[in-house]
Amino acid sequence: MNEHEVIGTWEMRSLESCKLSRTVVFCGVGRLDTTGGYGISVDGGGSNELLGNDFSGTGFVNLQYGIKVGSSDQGEYSCNIMDNIRTGLWFQSSNLSSDIAGNNFSNFFHGLRVGSEGVGGLTGVQSHRGNMWLTAPVATGYGAIHYTTESFELTNSRLFVDTIDGGNLISTERTYINGQRYFRQEAGNTAACSSAAIGGDGGGSLSSTEYGIATGAFNIGVFAAEGWTARRQLYRRLLADPTLAPQGSVYASFLGTEKNSTVGRFEAIKASIESVLTGDAGTRASLASQQTSMSTKMGEMRSIMDALSVQPNNAGLIAQRDAKKAEMETLAIQSQALEQTMLSARTVAAAQLLGTNAAVSTTTNFEANQRTANRVYLELIANNQTELTATQISDLTPIANQCPYSGGEGVYMARALLGNEAIYNDLALCGLAAPQPIARPNDEDKVVEPSFRMYPNPANQYLVVELVDKSKGEGLLTLTNAFGVQVLAETIMEGTEAIPVDTGKIPAGTYFLTLKSSTGNQTQVLVISK
Repeated sequence: MNEHEVIGTWEMRSLESCKLSRTVVFCGVGRLDTTGGYGISVDGGGSNELLGNDFSGTGFVNLQYGIKVGSSDQGEYSCNIMDNIRTGLWFQSSNLSSDIAGNNFSNFFHGLRVGSEGVGGLTGVQSHRGNMWLTAPVATGYGAIHYTTESFELTNSRLFVDTIDGGNLISTERTYINGQRYFRQEAGNTAACSSAAIGGDGGGSLSSTEYGIATGAFNIGVFAAEGWTARRQLYRRLLADPTLAPQGSVYASFLGTEKNSTVGRFEAIKASIESVLTGDAGTRASLASQQTSMSTKMGEMRSIMDALSVQPNNAGLIAQRDAKKAEMETLAIQSQALEQTMLSARTVAAAQLLGTNAAVSTTTNFEANQRTANRVYLELIANNQTELTATQISDLTPIANQCPYSGGEGVYMARALLGNEAIYNDLALCGLAAPQPIARPNDEDKVVEPSFRMYPNPANQYLVVELVDKSKGEGLLTLTNAFGVQVLAETIMEGTEAIPVDTGKIPAGTYFLTLKSSTGNQTQVLVISK
């Protein structure tokens, strides 16, 4: 579960939408995507905070959804205004333990919608507090509608009525299971929206869900791994922003408690891996300087070659060309030496981290999954491997085929490391649907020379991928983050020699770059450093 944080005011009349995917994001003003028809779309991740956004539409034609949430658990969706939008807030898929509070719905077909007709929506325990429906739904719509096939969802989904403004609260509800009503209304709970949440930047405050995780008051999810993953996410966020955990606070106490647990130890290893892949600042600065010089010299070379095309026998231009070529070759050698220095330091550090990872004592399956995934990842780095061995594949495959709710983040990491075409039916793996066949990776143990090289690595604004054998047929180049989410895909045509990749808008972190072709798949680790 990763975090999304969206705080501020959105003016949806003439602005573009913001689509989020597995990252912490602050969104300012954006424009509605009239094709997608949503203001904000959240797919994947968890512990999302979408607070104080103003979705004011002009009609139902383009404004289909104010906020659409795919599969994303333990979020907080509060103090948002949904006006003149067909469906204000839509939970499309699995959304466990969400907190929906203080939202205003007006001029809608469905104000709050869970699931889809004929499909249902597995939402589990949710809190709906102080939401207000300021107008009646149009046509045959409903203030809240729940498509479900699970009776426990009805039992655990409650709408707490704000007794002060009770006259403005929902009066029409509908569900699709045995004629029962959706939401069990209970009086006495209000949802106060602060001025910071409504139209402000909201600061960096933590949600009530995160407070419950820190104090142990919240039992997140059904599986123990869900609570463990939630603690990892909170621990990660507090380390990234120490101002959120001042001395003496419950969050400072949480950090101290978790530091020596598997949460803290695995997060320390994760941070160390990222540091190892990024390299030291001095070497990175030198490499960046050389890359800038190379770019300048390439421009100068183009100017010389343009002049030579007009005066092909000009001795002075020929001499300039040869001198510039020698300068570029020298720079290339220097850059390769720096990259080799970084690679050598990386392999030594990765070998040391293998020992640190092996020393972590695990008592649960999800902890063991994480340790195994870490080990394989570090082996790839330490040995500079471009392809998994049969042993590594056999270690990762059973983990990748587990339910991620019970198997933890190591499941997603195993899938990303495998980098194959497997289709993982998580509904079946988690016992929520009939099992379906799951593709398995190739278990052959073979040593293969790299089919591509990439530079610079670490990358910043751009990346160049050079193919070793340009005669191969069409292929696909994909970039996947450590959670198995594909962030980029480029089709490769036959005869291609090099592929430029714009990495300027991709967040910093470690990724897996995979070349898929008719002869197989190869994956290398890429670091994006900002």
